[in-house]
Amino acid sequence: HFLDVWGRKASMLVGALVFIIGSVLQGSATGSAQMLTGRFVAGMSIGLLSSVVSIYISELAPESMRGNLGSLYQMGITFGILVAAYIDQLSV
Repeated sequence: HFLDVWGRKASMLVGALVFIIGSVLQGSATGSAQMLTGRFVAGMSIGLLSSVVSIYISELAPESMRGNLGSLYQMGITFGILVAAYIDQLSV
């Protein structure tokens, strides 16, 4: 719905703003309820951004690079998850 009404750029800006709000909630959390609320808010923005950014990349990229850029975006996300899991294992 956001994509059709607001467009791609505005949807990404809204997603980024919502993510910042979720991050501030998590960073300033004094209890588990506030931490979970921040995680929920940040997660909602990730859901929005994961769909918007991939569509935005495919619309802006030249036809010859469209598949490569989409794959690079997905590999970046996967690599980030791998690094986060590795850091988690080191810290436990």
